[in-house]
Amino acid sequence: MGSEESARARRVDWARVVIWGALFVLCAAALLWQWRVQRQGVREQRRSAAGELQVAIAAGERAVQTRPNDSGARLKLGSLLYNAGDMNGAVEHLLGAAGLDPTSFLAQLHLGYAYAQRGDAVQAEQRFRMAIKLDPRVPEAYVGLAGACYVQARPDEAMAALREAVSSCPQTATTHMRLAEEYYLCNRPVQAEQHYREALRLEPDNGLAHYGLGRTLFDVAQVKQAQTELEKAIALGLDEPAAYYYAGLTYLHSASTPENRQRAKEHFQHVLRLDPGVARAYDCLGQIAVREQDYEQARGYYGKAVEMAPDLPDAHHGLSVVYRHLGQAQEADAEMAAFRKLFDRERARERLYQAVDDRPRDAAARLALGRFQLEDGSYAGAATSLQAAEVLAPENAEVHRLLQELYTRTGRMTDAAQQERLLARLGAGSH
Repeated sequence: MGSEESARARRVDWARVVIWGALFVLCAAALLWQWRVQRQGVREQRRSAAGELQVAIAAGERAVQTRPNDSGARLKLGSLLYNAGDMNGAVEHLLGAAGLDPTSFLAQLHLGYAYAQRGDAVQAEQRFRMAIKLDPRVPEAYVGLAGACYVQARPDEAMAALREAVSSCPQTATTHMRLAEEYYLCNRPVQAEQHYREALRLEPDNGLAHYGLGRTLFDVAQVKQAQTELEKAIALGLDEPAAYYYAGLTYLHSASTPENRQRAKEHFQHVLRLDPGVARAYDCLGQIAVREQDYEQARGYYGKAVEMAPDLPDAHHGLSVVYRHLGQAQEADAEMAAFRKLFDRERARERLYQAVDDRPRDAAARLALGRFQLEDGSYAGAATSLQAAEVLAPENAEVHRLLQELYTRTGRMTDAAQQERLLARLGAGSH
């Protein structure tokens, strides 16, 4: 019994380190807009961490070669490859770990997250359900299941999974923040707000929770309340570009007074001091300059935004307006044409997503979205859409052809070969 309890404790601690620990990466990096932090000390730390990770991966590969039937060695290597962003390698070794030890909760849980990162929502859902069957008391699996259901346009099942996570998780600020993030990603701002507030009840000085609450409130147009929360996050020392960016937006979306414009300007300039690569901050500074009728300065800001992010429609529109004010009609027309082209593409994207939301069981809607995502280079999203189309229409040759192309592009040659065989069976070659 003591051994079982010890193993249980190690498993839960390991899960918390790997999954709950990812919250801070999620909040401070991925969900803080994947900011490229430019400060030299942080860059050096990341280089060092990346080097240590590669050393650990090399050691893990040697361990697997020496002990190919050791499920623990494969689990560790799969987790390391996941952390390094190699989802194909992670899936390979985690599958090996699960095959060697079908009772391993962690192998199933990590497989679920690796499949989810790769866009394989159907397989991710299966693995999360297997993890829950092995241990229904750990909330991480319910959280993963919620995400897998949501991207398959099954929001009711996603919400049910999150409710299970709430009932199974310890009542700490960290778990409430993790649940809030999932509700936010599942477009449930009311529930997200509730969990952020619960996190703050438990930890009133949690800067990340104030940031998350402020971002959520801003998205539902509660601008003044959002501003208060974001300023609290900053005052508590959350020196992250996204915190300043959202705070700047609250002033930009308030009354256009000199005080609000100055405060917004200060926040966006601070974003750029932390990360000079944020095109949207330049776009916002351009908007402020237009309001102040400083068109030369606005041209510089918008020009920088377009240079850094050519696919940002708003910056092209703003630049067109500025050129018109400066009497440069030809340049204004060119920027407006670029804006309309990008705007039409964004509108097409929104229509495709809306079609999937309206008709989640329609293979044609999934196929159309998957084709768009593949052309756009959004491979994880394309995998989710096309695999769902494959489930709904297994005899559709176009689905298999696009999946074959996707798998080839992403280095999944075994999966690509399987699609080739399916195409041959359907009498439709890959070309």
